[in-house]
Amino acid sequence: MGADARSCTVYTTLHPCNECSNLMIQSEISKIVYLEDKESKRAAYAASKLLLKEVK
Repeated sequence: MGADARSCTVYTTLHPCNECSNLMIQSEISKIVYLEDKESKRAAYAASKLLLKEVK
């Protein structure tokens, strides 16, 4: 078991990929802050956008 990440904020340079988004949702991260969204049009990021939108 890892550290409790509920109610934490993640700061990252790019929009999180699908796998990272899943992990953050499962960890109950409360907020994700990213600097750029330039990779999100790639297929590897498509589900991520939908997942994070649903969780809001």
